[in-house]
Amino acid sequence: MGNIVTIASSKGGVGKTVLAACLATNLAARGYRVAVVDADPNASLADWYSLYSGPAITCMTESGHVEVVDVAQREADRHNVTLVDTAGFGSLTASAAIAAADHVLIPVMADRGSVREAIRTARQVESLARAARRAIPYRIVPTQWAADGLAEGAALDSLRAECLPITVRFLPALAAFRKASFTGAGLSRGRVGWECDALIDELAALGALPVGPEVLTDG
Repeated sequence: MGNIVTIASSKGGVGKTVLAACLATNLAARGYRVAVVDADPNASLADWYSLYSGPAITCMTESGHVEVVDVAQREADRHNVTLVDTAGFGSLTASAAIAAADHVLIPVMADRGSVREAIRTARQVESLARAARRAIPYRIVPTQWAADGLAEGAALDSLRAECLPITVRFLPALAAFRKASFTGAGLSRGRVGWECDALIDELAALGALPVGPEVLTDG
């Protein structure tokens, strides 16, 4: 069975769909069998996928809080990595996708509202883990990030004060990420691809992603 990675934040517009698209594209380029489940009723990831023309990715939409668990687990049997993109507001579906995950990624931008909701989402993951009586590891992933920005520094201070785990790598504030939402392409080339690959390497080292694509058989 492959890894289920849920991308969640109770705030919209923090880069959940961009993060899902970046990871999916670059994992597929490495030879991983990748599925993405768009659990957001707005279906932004599915819309991006309709323009996508890169290495093979399986994409489906499912916003039902019961059904999303079944879909994610089914696709994890068939793929090395299944990424679940959730809605930017509190919902049963997001909670169910978090509870089903092997690892949760929480995108955060360098603004007070984004940081506040990242902290809230992290506490939600911890609460669901207690309810399930199992560990649900998670990481905060900075997005649209300027490495030496003043706001970014303040955001990191706030997150560290809450003792939250934060990835070293981040998605930088590059226009190429926004452009990709219109074209479905460009996420595995140039600096964008390099930054995504560096994040994948870090996540693999943390156990959030498989170190390499294992051979799976359809069951």
